Parts: sequence; structure tokens; C-alpha cells
Amino acid sequence: MNNTNATVGSTKDMSKLVRPRFGPGMLLQHDDLELLNTYTRDLSRLLFGSLFGCGVICGLVVKGETKCDRVQVTVEPGVALSCSGDPVQVPATKSFFTDASYIPEIGSKLWVVLCGTTKCCGPRTSVCPSDDEETTSECTREKDGYEIQVLTERPKCVCACPEPAPEAPPPQNNPNNPNVALSSSNQGNQGTESCLCVDPTLECYQDHYAGKCGCACDDCGDCTCKCILLARLDRDGDTDNWISDHSVRRFVRPVLMRDPQVEIEKNATVVASTQALKVRREMERTAFEATEKTVLKATEQAAQQVAQQAAKDIGKKFGENVATRILEEIKKVAEQAVKDVAKKEAEPPQPRATTAPTAEAQAAEEQKAKTKPTKSPKTGPANT
Repeated sequence: MNNTNATVGSTKDMSKLVRPRFGPGMLLQHDDLELLNTYTRDLSRLLFGSLFGCGVICGLVVKGETKCDRVQVTVEPGVALSCSGDPVQVPATKSFFTDASYIPEIGSKLWVVLCGTTKCCGPRTSVCPSDDEETTSECTREKDGYEIQVLTERPKCVCACPEPAPEAPPPQNNPNNPNVALSSSNQGNQGTESCLCVDPTLECYQDHYAGKCGCACDDCGDCTCKCILLARLDRDGDTDNWISDHSVRRFVRPVLMRDPQVEIEKNATVVASTQALKVRREMERTAFEATEKTVLKATEQAAQQVAQQAAKDIGKKFGENVATRILEEIKKVAEQAVKDVAKKEAEPPQPRATTAPTAEAQAAEEQKAKTKPTKSPKTGPANT
């Protein structure tokens, strides 16, 4: 059996990225220095176009209103990416009017499109010409710009999303079956509203989620289109109001992800604090029960001591037999109090009622009831 890892097929080719290399004593031409610029720009185009595709990154909100019988369009500042991967920036809010010859009809639609432009700046003569040659100049700076167009029809070669289909009417409630299924639009948005993620089932983002490369221009296979659709303006009937519809634009702002380690630490802190709260409440409950038992026991002992002292005083005054009977009654009361405490601990806690009489008060009441009909003898303890 052959265990060697043999190559059974291969092929090679080149990409479109080219970067310059310099060496000592090399005579540099303008193409060598220009390659520094084109390499970084081509690399940025490739990364931006592959990661996000074309569309609006942020801002670029469109508003329309009628002023002086003309339509005024306002575009807020923002950044977009063209199909070629070039960024298009609108640094400040831009407002302008449509042509005076445009008269909107009832229910008219306008399409607002953003296109990237460039402008040559800093012209300079490249070489020193001879007296017979005409002086020529070369562009030494190139500045990016933009152009906002308002069209009466949707352009074909533009970065945009298909117009959304009209939503189906919500299902009617059936009294026999309250568990009515959600509509298709709601089913597609389940689980995406909480995280603000785009619906992967939408036609505009299916290729992105499928990992396919390429721009979103349907009729521009060479990806030469440099325009991005921002919004559609719909005239509200025969009024002067214009409604902005941004559902036709492709929004490609990257989603920022929460740090998972922070979430783990946060959850651990919550669990620890919850456990600590449970332990503290258990300690408080145990301490309260122990304190209650201690107070009851101390009260019982104090009542017994008071009763014993009272029995001794009564015995000296009325005789040992009476004292013995009183001590027996006190013992019965004490034993019953202990049983009541044990029964109270075994039962679930109940709302506290009015304060029960103490053992001392019960003993005093029983003594009063027993000694009331008895008359004191005139003789001393020896004659009793």
C-alpha cells in the first residue's frame, strides 16, 4: 500500500493584483510610482466588494417636498459603495430642485440615484518641451466627487434591490382555530428583528449569504456601473406631498458583534450575585428562627423561675401542700407550652394573631382562680 501523498492534478494562473518592487540603482518611471497607487486601490476595491458588495453603508436618507411648484430633493450625508468597490461620499446635506420643465402627474414616481465621479486637479507639464513642440500638461491630483440624479424611470444599470412585492392581507381570525399561522412576511422576519439582521431570504441578499462574489448589477456583467439607487419618491395622489421609499436601496452596513467574553463574564456575575442573595436570605431566615426560639425559651425559663419563687412564697404563707399543687400545675402549663412551640415549628408559618398570654400570666390566673374561694386560716403553717 502506497502511503505517500501524491499530487494527482494542479493548475496555476495569475490574479489582477500587481504591486511594485524596487531595487538599488533602478531607474524609476512614472508607471512604477503609479503602481503604488493602483495596487492599494485595487486591493481596497476587491476587499470592499467581496465583503459587503455594493450599496449604502450609512446615511444618505432622501426626502422630497414641493416648493414653488417644483420638487425639492434633499439627501443627507453618508457613504455608499459602487459595484466596482469604490466608496462614494456625500460629506454634507445636499438640496436641489428638479428642472422647471418637469411637471409631476398624479401618482408620479421619481428615482434618486447617487453616482461617483472624479476630477483632475493640479495640472503640470510632464517634461520640458522644445521650442517647436506644444506644451502639454498632466493631471497630478485626482479628487473623488459625486453626482445625484433624479430620474423618472428606474435605471437598469444601478446597484439596488428589487421592488418589494405587495404584502398579503393579514389572515382572518378563526374562532374555531385561534392558532392562526403567521404570514409569509412575518415568518421570514422571525428571529431577525431582535438582532437587526437582514432577512437572508430576500432576493437582494441571497447571493451574499450564499457566499457568491460579484456586484448586484443584473444587466452589467462587467460591473462598470458606478451608481447606487438611494430611494424612490412617490407623489401622494394629486397632493404636493412626496413619500420616500428606501426599501429599493441595498443597505450593506456591517453588523457589529457583541464581545462574547463580556457576555460570559456578565452572566457569571449575575449568577454569583443571585447565589449570594439566596445565601444571605437563608442566613437571615435561620437567624430569625433561632432568635425566635431563644426568646421563647428565655421567656419560658423566666416564667418557670417566677412561678417557682411564687410557689415558695405561697408555701411559706399557706403550706407545702398548696405549693406542691401549684408547682404541678405550673409544670403542666410549661409542658403544654413546649408542645405548642414544637407544633408551631412543624406547621407552616401563619399570620401572627394577637399576642398570647405568657406562662406567668396563665399561672397567675390559675392561682387566682384556685385561691379565691379558699379562706386564709388564722393559725400558722404548723396548724395547716
